[in-house]
Amino acid sequence: MNGSDFFIIQHGSFHAAVLYSALEHLPIHNLKKLFRLAKKAQFENEAAIQGIRSYFDATIPEAQETMRAAARAYEDGWKKVDKPRSRNPKTVEQLRLNKELTVRFKQAHARYERLVASRKVFEETLFPDTKHPMN
Repeated sequence: MNGSDFFIIQHGSFHAAVLYSALEHLPIHNLKKLFRLAKKAQFENEAAIQGIRSYFDATIPEAQETMRAAARAYEDGWKKVDKPRSRNPKTVEQLRLNKELTVRFKQAHARYERLVASRKVFEETLFPDTKHPMN
């Protein structure tokens, strides 16, 4: 990623500087548009394409490991509460911990799935499978 936090896509008079971290949050439709523009001027955008690829290569395994760690923490820490409406301090604390573990796992899983989906859009848009019979 050349030490910068963003990449630049150019096509004709269009010029966009996009943060790598924004790839996780952009709508899929906008990602497709951005990657299609990068493909139209692939030679001009070669550095950006390589930067995006290396970003995904570095971020997806890290997100997967974070998700697995959150899953292990969820499995180890989540406990069923017999009377969830009880206001006993131990029950309240366990319910708070259960909710925190659940939220942390769901967020990690959603981030990983989003990165994988973005990577799939990137690969399909820039490097389509020409061996497929429908192409």
